[in-house]
Amino acid sequence: MYANRLIRCYLGASRHNHRWANRGATWGWADGPTGAPTGVPPPPRSANEFTDFDARDDLPLVRLRLKNVPRVDEREPEEPRPRGYYGPYPLINTTLNLVAGAALAEQDRKGESFVLTPDYCGTPRTGFARLPESEKSVGNMTEWENLTLGRAVAISGAAIDPNMKFYQSAPLTALLTLLNLRLGWWIENPRSPGHKRADDNNPWGATNPKNGALLWNELSGQTEAGGPYIHLSDGGHFENTGAYELIRRRCRFVVVVDAAEDALDASENLANLIRLVRTDFGIRIEIDTTPIRKNKDKLSNAHAVAGVIRYDDVDDRGVNGTLVFIRSSLTGDEPADVKNYAANNPQFPHHPTLPDQFFDEDQFESYRALGFHIGLDVFAQAAAEVRRFRPSRGASDVEYNRRVNRRLFAEVRRNSVQATPEQFENYISAPATWSSWVDVIRSDQRLAPLNREFYPEIVPFAATDRLELAGLLATIPDDISSYTRDGARITLARVAAGADGDAFVELRVMSQLVGVMEAAWMRLNLSVTFPGPLQRGWMNCFRRWTATRVFQRYWPVLRPEYSAGFARFCERVLNMPLVPVRAVRWSRLPEHVQTQVRTELNREFFGDWASVFTRPDALDHDWSENYLWTVVEDSLKLKGSSHLTWVLTYGQPGERGGLGLNDQEPEKDPFMWEETSGGRAPSFPIGVAAVRRWIRPNQVGEYELLFWIRPGYRTSEVGQQILPLLLKQIDAELPPGEVERFLITRFPKLSGTPADSLQRALWAIFFNDNDFFRYACDSEVAENEVRLRRRVT
Repeated sequence: MYANRLIRCYLGASRHNHRWANRGATWGWADGPTGAPTGVPPPPRSANEFTDFDARDDLPLVRLRLKNVPRVDEREPEEPRPRGYYGPYPLINTTLNLVAGAALAEQDRKGESFVLTPDYCGTPRTGFARLPESEKSVGNMTEWENLTLGRAVAISGAAIDPNMKFYQSAPLTALLTLLNLRLGWWIENPRSPGHKRADDNNPWGATNPKNGALLWNELSGQTEAGGPYIHLSDGGHFENTGAYELIRRRCRFVVVVDAAEDALDASENLANLIRLVRTDFGIRIEIDTTPIRKNKDKLSNAHAVAGVIRYDDVDDRGVNGTLVFIRSSLTGDEPADVKNYAANNPQFPHHPTLPDQFFDEDQFESYRALGFHIGLDVFAQAAAEVRRFRPSRGASDVEYNRRVNRRLFAEVRRNSVQATPEQFENYISAPATWSSWVDVIRSDQRLAPLNREFYPEIVPFAATDRLELAGLLATIPDDISSYTRDGARITLARVAAGADGDAFVELRVMSQLVGVMEAAWMRLNLSVTFPGPLQRGWMNCFRRWTATRVFQRYWPVLRPEYSAGFARFCERVLNMPLVPVRAVRWSRLPEHVQTQVRTELNREFFGDWASVFTRPDALDHDWSENYLWTVVEDSLKLKGSSHLTWVLTYGQPGERGGLGLNDQEPEKDPFMWEETSGGRAPSFPIGVAAVRRWIRPNQVGEYELLFWIRPGYRTSEVGQQILPLLLKQIDAELPPGEVERFLITRFPKLSGTPADSLQRALWAIFFNDNDFFRYACDSEVAENEVRLRRRVT
């Protein structure tokens, strides 16, 4: 009965019903991405009028194979063969009950993970057996029905069982057996006598025992893995999230949805997963769940957090994974009907599933609506970013989809970092100290040279721009924190009076003005409340400020200095143009610009990596203080290419970013080092990219890529925009060869502190997203730097 309910509720409901009336929807039912289940096109339901069951609601598990799908129904034509299933590949988790296990660990766990898939079923203890390949190997069509999708799901959800994990005790086991509260399932052991292991391609029929003799084993708690049949129950009796088997398979992106009845802030399911993965695989999961902690109103700051799966703990060449942990939770921005249901039902959204087996319509819809809301909250913004920076097409659809997934989860990681209420308050109050520092800089002209040290890329504005800045004085509202408001007003007043001769006064004015905007954005939650009439004044002030030429000219410099959420608010709600990143080939720059770029970037590069260049063994690993321009000069000597060296800069707002279109004509000074009237706004170098032959001898076909962004512009989507385009150009221009070609990039170990380790991890994740991966290096190299490489296609 339990299995029938699950099959009808999920599999039956996903089939087309010919009795459905036209519901006014504009979509039509079809096999494929718009139909369900994907790639498995049964005819419309023809259910029994009394029970509403249809035998064809369920289907053999083998029908969900990706390819070589067997003919599983006598009514299916022999030709053409069934198409492969192209939806998510199912790994259905169950627990192999080991109450009578002799091993010490089994006496506590009393079970281990047993996985059911369309191809192989089993666990390392029993081995993995392959389901039959064809009807000939089965011998009888009905044997396909031994393991159907519905049956596998029912076993995976068999929450009540006499032999369930640490809940098991002799009296409870006997009582549940006598009351027939037995949702588990006896199934043929994958290594039972008469059946070979999976690698021998001997079919495994997943048969069940023919009599009730094993009922005694169940009654007495004698389940173990050595007999001809084994006992399976709910996968949650071992690990309740289902991520254990994904991590065993080194999946790079894992999404865990925890909708359990556990209402505590510290999720028991997540804690159990972390513990098991670390114990069994030696892999750590690093994740901070503080943002989903509930406050006194039982509201969380976020629905999800992202963590790192440290595959590199057990594999030096492993690519670390991303774990997105989604919790059924309330943040206060849910639809009105969900809030109403939560107010009237204090257990929501953590109702216990055992006593509450019959949801009414309001309860079902509230959970569905909450799940839909959480899905949008976690993935909608990331999906929008993927559409905005859509990856270039690869050699195949599979490669393209991989790139989309990498970009998507990179955005999810970035968006999942949420501030706690305490961090929020501290962030709001932090500008008080900063404002005091600005006052000191402004009042003492002897400190003016510091401005050029901090912002060497700034070009002074013309006098007309100062008048425009002064015109902003009267537009700052009063209802904002005094230190932010007064600091901006004082600076603007000095500009209007012409009292400040500092060439960088404009920068200070704009920085304070943007500080006013961000403080108001955070305090008033303008990302959500901006359409309201109460916020009209603030929004009109914001629009007035961002429409000025001076604001738009300074926005590329100031944007990386403020929170990512505020920057997105300016670009999506205030319609600030996205500033594109351009890569200008070095050979196209005028000579005087090359000199200025080299001087400016070399000084900043040395300061960024000074701890590396001053190490005693720095030269042994080719880390010299002139490393940046040594790579550039070697790149300019590379034969068979068009000088694979680029200076990165910002283009004009609204312009399309990317690479220069005409490599034959000299660039018309893209940085506008001297003040001009009208025309293009001034820009500035923000990084460099260069490729040279790999420095080590006898390494034919290997090249080194240096990709460096100025510290003030990191984590602001610069690399995300331009690196994929550069790699495509590099692949096309590298000299052809008979051997495989690789691009190598490296990052030195700076201080050896946890902060340094985090920097390297973030650097590696960024390059992993662009197809760079670790490879075997000698131990001396591994101790001093991290190296990744990418195959040139």
